[in-house]
Amino acid sequence: MVQRRLGVLAEAPLRWESRLPFGGRAVYARRHIRVMWPYLTPRKLANIALNELEMRAARPRPRSVPPYIKIEATPLCHMKCPGCWHHSKAYKKTLDNNMHLTVARVARIVEPVSRDLVGVSLSFGGEPLLNRELPGIVAYLHGLDIGTSFPTNLSVPLSTEQAESFVRSGLDLMNVSLDGASEETYRQYRIGGRYPLVLENVRQLADAKRRLGASRPLLIWKMVVFPHNAHEVQLVRDTHGSLGFDGYELVPDKDSRDHVDVEKAQRKMIAQRKPCFHPWNTTVIGWDGSVEPCCKQLNSIKLGDAADAGLLSVWRSDRYAALRAGFDRKGYGDKMHPVCRRCIGLDR
Repeated sequence: MVQRRLGVLAEAPLRWESRLPFGGRAVYARRHIRVMWPYLTPRKLANIALNELEMRAARPRPRSVPPYIKIEATPLCHMKCPGCWHHSKAYKKTLDNNMHLTVARVARIVEPVSRDLVGVSLSFGGEPLLNRELPGIVAYLHGLDIGTSFPTNLSVPLSTEQAESFVRSGLDLMNVSLDGASEETYRQYRIGGRYPLVLENVRQLADAKRRLGASRPLLIWKMVVFPHNAHEVQLVRDTHGSLGFDGYELVPDKDSRDHVDVEKAQRKMIAQRKPCFHPWNTTVIGWDGSVEPCCKQLNSIKLGDAADAGLLSVWRSDRYAALRAGFDRKGYGDKMHPVCRRCIGLDR
């Protein structure tokens, strides 16, 4: 019954507009429910319930495992969008072309928690499509009954065969970062991207789904709304379906007035001494197995190596426990990691 109700919600057309850029937990859950719901089992639901209880109690070493995680397909990207790490030449110089996730490394990371894991987003710091093993990685995870998704600028040449490989792999959702409904507005932010190529790739994927009789991957037009493209919002609403998208998501830029709502939510969180959900509900794993607690920082909090020591070992390690202990109600903030303090607004 629970899965049936979630299914009704998840299969409704995805046409929603987030007022909280970078979200809150409600935004996070809503974004991922379409990936997760077909893979829910009684065991996974029990893990989610325990995870919620342990987060509310700020338990430093949870028995539950994260229901949804991010594993980076690659840190590489061919674009230089403002506001992204890749806009920095110094950052790009730290990368090399061998930095790609492999099926073997995914297996070492995921297998210990596969029976409880509901979904994986194959992303973090780069463009997932640059990893040529990506369809195989998705197929491996799908074979373990784990939902898969990733965001993409989709400005990478995609052949008919490659489009079909993603459909056959079992990929559930592809969020296409397309910040404009015209080439003129698109290229103001997506530096190095090719607007016509993105639309052609969407058409290729939509055609591949029709040929193979598949409903997934869901293709979602994700547009960050800036002052320079706000006049095209209605055009996104009106044209996304005819272009091959299954839905759209509009997210305000972090510098917009809506960002005040995020700061208000953070002040309420601090006043009520509530824990951040990231250290309990999810984790972020780099292409090489390195573990960080969330996707809001880059290489700021190193917690271990999931490909070497195993995800469970890192998840319940002293280092992770110390991070969570900073959110204990009695000493809230006193022992909190400096990065966490800044992130939630304690040091403003």
